[in-house]
Amino acid sequence: MFLDPVTTLRRLGYRDDAKLLIIHGDDAGMCYSANIATAEALKKGIVTSTSVLVPCPWFLHFAEWAKGNPEADVGIHLTVTSEWDHYRWRPLSPADRVPSLVDKDGFFWRTTKELFEHAVLDEIDIEARAQIEMALRWGLNLLHIRRGQKDPRRGRCDAGELPDARRAVAKNCGVGATAALV
Repeated sequence: MFLDPVTTLRRLGYRDDAKLLIIHGDDAGMCYSANIATAEALKKGIVTSTSVLVPCPWFLHFAEWAKGNPEADVGIHLTVTSEWDHYRWRPLSPADRVPSLVDKDGFFWRTTKELFEHAVLDEIDIEARAQIEMALRWGLNLLHIRRGQKDPRRGRCDAGELPDARRAVAKNCGVGATAALV
């Protein structure tokens, strides 16, 4: 599931035996305050990497910042759940192409349990591809694709928890680094 560490070190411009600490800021694109905090943390070196949630309402705002700051390590956080009560997002794919990924209101399922009760893997592939292609279309230089972490309190599940789909879709979309950051 992870890239060869030596190849990754070389791609980043380091020696084969280098040790790196990557401090990752998650969920840019979710809201304005997350974008501002993430950009500031990247500029100050508080975090060294981030991932953006492409289906979220503030994705375009963060994508604009990322295009203006090409040195920033920005990847995407593939997601197929939307756990908040009053702040939710939908798939980027047309609903009729991914019906198993949405609830009766057309939003992503809230919990991992609901997702896995309904999801069709091919539809997760379709949505993962849509998220990667949207990020590329908006000019992001994707350095990684982040898999999600399951949050037992919220039942969070992200497309990246299905590593075969993530790797295959990333490869087909031309994104080379698919190492999961955890």
